Amino acid sequence: ADTVSANLDAGHVVNTELGYRGRPTTWSSFDASVFHVDYDDRFGRVGSNFQNVGRSVNQGLSLSGEIDVYDMVQGPSEFSVTWYSAYQYLDAEFVSGPLEGFTPQYSPEHMVRTGLVVQQERVWKVAALVTYLSQHWGNDNNTANFNIPSYTVLDLTAEARVWTGDVAGRGAELWLLAGLNNALDEEYFSRVRGNGIDPANGRNYYVGLRAEF
Repeated sequence: ADTVSANLDAGHVVNTELGYRGRPTTWSSFDASVFHVDYDDRFGRVGSNFQNVGRSVNQGLSLSGEIDVYDMVQGPSEFSVTWYSAYQYLDAEFVSGPLEGFTPQYSPEHMVRTGLVVQQERVWKVAALVTYLSQHWGNDNNTANFNIPSYTVLDLTAEARVWTGDVAGRGAELWLLAGLNNALDEEYFSRVRGNGIDPANGRNYYVGLRAEF
C-alpha cells in the first residue's frame, strides 16, 4: 500500500524565461525562448512512499513559427494556407535528494508539433496537426515498467459556418464541427499507473455544433 511521509516540506519553485517574438513579414511570425525551472523540495514518489524527492532542474528552449504560404505568394486575403511548427527541447534532471541523477516523470526531451491550416476566414477551416513526443518516464525513479516509448499522432479537424442571423437582437453564428483524432490509429500510451498502462484512444471521431453570440 502507498504511504505518505509525515514530514513534508513546502515546495519552492523559481521560473526564469527569456524570449523574443517577431513578425518579420505580414505572412510570417516566430517565437523563441529559453527557460529554467528550479524546483526544490519537490513532491513525488520513492517506491511506495510519497515524500519530498529533492530538487529538480528543468531547462531548455522553445521555438515556434508560422508561415501563410498563400499570402506569401498571392498577397493578403481572407483565404489562407498556414504552416505551423513548434519545437521544445527539455533537459530535466534531479540534481539533489534521493532521486539525484534521475529524470522527472513526464519530461520528454523532444516535443514537436507541426501542422497545416487551410481556411476561408469566418467561413470554414480544415486543419491537420502532427504531434511527436520522444521517449520519457511515467515515474520519477525511472523503472523499466514505467518507460513510455516515443509516439507520433495525427489529428484532423474541420469546421464550417452553417448559419448567420440574430438572436434577441444580437448577431449570432452557428458552426458545424468535426474531427478525426489519432487518424493513423497509432497504438501508444501516455500515462502509466502502478497497476499498468493507461492506453490512449485509438482512431476516434467527433461531430458537434458551436454557437457564437
